[in-house]
Amino acid sequence: MPAGAKNLHPAKIKQDAESQALKFSFAVGRKTTEKENRMNKLNRIKNFAVTITRKVKQKMYYGIQMLKDNSGMSVIELLLILVALIALIMIFKDQLTELVKSIFDKITSESGKI
Repeated sequence: MPAGAKNLHPAKIKQDAESQALKFSFAVGRKTTEKENRMNKLNRIKNFAVTITRKVKQKMYYGIQMLKDNSGMSVIELLLILVALIALIMIFKDQLTELVKSIFDKITSESGKI
């Protein structure tokens, strides 16, 4: 007999095949075949994938609806934006007045050429 080869008795081979082909199913209360076990496993995987896909679609739909929703723009937010603009104007008041004055001086001097 070659090295590593197992001494398998035909009765032992048959017993192993039967034990692998038939497994006890506690849910049904009967022995199920290997094919039924594989089908059950595939159905569980399929149901899991369907559930995950449904949840992802729901989250995507919710996210899109949230982005489309304009009801979040309230009076308080508009007032805060207005306060920020006024604060910027007050901070850069001198620079803005010089800029506007130079622009109007340039406009008046250029308009005399026309």
